[in-house]
Amino acid sequence: MLHRTIVSAIVISTDNKVLFGKKDPKRGGVYMDKWHIPGGGIEKDETQLDALKREIREETNIDITNARIEPFDSIGKMITPKKLPDGEIVPCEMEFYVYKVVLDQKADEVVATPGDDFAQLKWIPIPDIKQYPQTPPSLSLFLRMGWLTADEALKQRDFRNANLEPVAYDGSEITWRVSVYVLIIQDGKLLVARSKHEKNYDVIGGGIDLGETIEDALTREALEEGGVRIKLGKLLFTAVDWFYHRKGKFYQTLQLYYQANIVGEVGKASDPDIEETAFVPIEKIGKSVQLAASPTVVASIQEYLSSFWPYKGTIVEESLLDNRMLNDFKITGFRVTNDENPSARWHLYFVEADKDIIQKLAHTLKPEKWYAHFWSGDNIIAVFPGKTFSFKHSQPQTWKKAVEYGKKLGIPAEQLDFKIEE
Repeated sequence: MLHRTIVSAIVISTDNKVLFGKKDPKRGGVYMDKWHIPGGGIEKDETQLDALKREIREETNIDITNARIEPFDSIGKMITPKKLPDGEIVPCEMEFYVYKVVLDQKADEVVATPGDDFAQLKWIPIPDIKQYPQTPPSLSLFLRMGWLTADEALKQRDFRNANLEPVAYDGSEITWRVSVYVLIIQDGKLLVARSKHEKNYDVIGGGIDLGETIEDALTREALEEGGVRIKLGKLLFTAVDWFYHRKGKFYQTLQLYYQANIVGEVGKASDPDIEETAFVPIEKIGKSVQLAASPTVVASIQEYLSSFWPYKGTIVEESLLDNRMLNDFKITGFRVTNDENPSARWHLYFVEADKDIIQKLAHTLKPEKWYAHFWSGDNIIAVFPGKTFSFKHSQPQTWKKAVEYGKKLGIPAEQLDFKIEE
């Protein structure tokens, strides 16, 4: 999963209009059909304020150096799918920090032109914001500010059916429901089920019936949809979602996602509406295998499943004090470098392992200019003689301690690039 810290700004003119932009679909990104307040990700070695000034300049060509800038709110973290320029869609966790930028001009006096990933700019009077489709973070922000009511925000929520098709809200009654779901992993595969009425798989779960506890509901759903008895584990994450049921009802749901293990044998689903159950390799979820869940929920599920993926990396045999350490790794490939001098050749092992095995490698590396790094999705473990560091590949600012330590050992900075291969 990608991780980004986002700074954004409510840019306000003296006549109480707010500046919004719309994304260029050719550039990729998130919430492509919504209006955004200016902002973006913090780059390496930038402060929040430096990033804010740069983003507004890039997206709107407005220099806010002399404007009144006030820290305003932290919306918190949100997971959403992000479309990369090459078309790949990946989960992205974003942490938002919002500033208020007050200009000393009326909107029509401000010279602003779209740039970077903005294709359009628009000054919108505060009372009219409800008429323009907003991003989910902006909906939360404007609700807190009192610029939108809950009913106005509800009209902008994205309802989908179980086939992930958008359904326009028609103003009819919305039913509130609490639902529980369970992620059951066995041998690196996730248990899913598919209804005969729907084209996509979904994880095991559903609504809590009156009179049931959470454990009662999940025990029932596991038998009905998965044909299994379970031992319930911890709560993994929660979500609020909006969906349209095929029987003609709109729902807003509080969804609770738990972990569980199978007890006993796998039987047959007892619900006659279940056409198929399957154990799907976890790396296929959200990619070749789509789930009947919102993109935000699928991204959260992918983030949890990524903790089960092995770490990949390369070990140079010549870096080891004891090459028997290689026996603890799963070796997926091997290559010898092409040096003419046999004594100068390196023996490269392409390996997979879990965190515990990788940690042990720190005690086996020679105390020279050696290091190794391993990756699982966006998670990196860098191993040096006697020390390891964990950080996010998508957040270069988190590399700092590992890079500084490597340079102290005499490793050139250009070699501390922590490349990954997917």
